Amino acid sequence: MKKLVCGVGVNDTDTPTQTCSYYGRWKNMLKRCYDKRYMTKHPTYKDCSVCDDWLIYSNFKAWLISQEQFH
Repeated sequence: MKKLVCGVGVNDTDTPTQTCSYYGRWKNMLKRCYDKRYMTKHPTYKDCSVCDDWLIYSNFKAWLISQEQFH
C-alpha cells in the first residue's frame, strides 16, 4: 500500500509527481484541509474537507483535465 498524502489522500498513479502541476494542486488542496500545522497558521480552512472522490488522485486529475477544455 502506498503512503497516504496528508493522512487521507491516495496517489493511485505511477506517474512521477515531482513536476506534475495536477499533483501539486491536489496535494496543496489536501494540505489546506487536513494538515494540522497548516490550519494552525491559516484558521480560515478549519472544518473544510474534500469529497471522497477527490481523495483519490486519479479522480481529481481526471476532473481537472476535463475542466481545462473550458478555459
